[in-house]
Amino acid sequence: MVYSKAKDCVIARYFGASSATEFAIPPLELRHRYPHSGLRHSPEDQVDVAAGVHPVRFEAKGNYGVSVHWSDGYFTDIIPFDVLKKVAQEVAGSSADKQ
Repeated sequence: MVYSKAKDCVIARYFGASSATEFAIPPLELRHRYPHSGLRHSPEDQVDVAAGVHPVRFEAKGNYGVSVHWSDGYFTDIIPFDVLKKVAQEVAGSSADKQ
């Protein structure tokens, strides 16, 4: 996983036996999700996040997930890779629906 400043998105790549898939996730979309389920925060749990906040570091957690350090000092606990992929697929599906 990497943050692309030029695209203002988190790039997640998944590799299969014979293929690779790349997903782009807007930073605030990732920030406004519960890390263990990938569900969006409920309105009462959602916190305002300043525009331009982005990941500054990803920290691998074994072979099961990643934690995210944000530019405003916030730290997202472990996001399992399967949850991250689910979020990425939802974002990709919703952007395809808008085209």
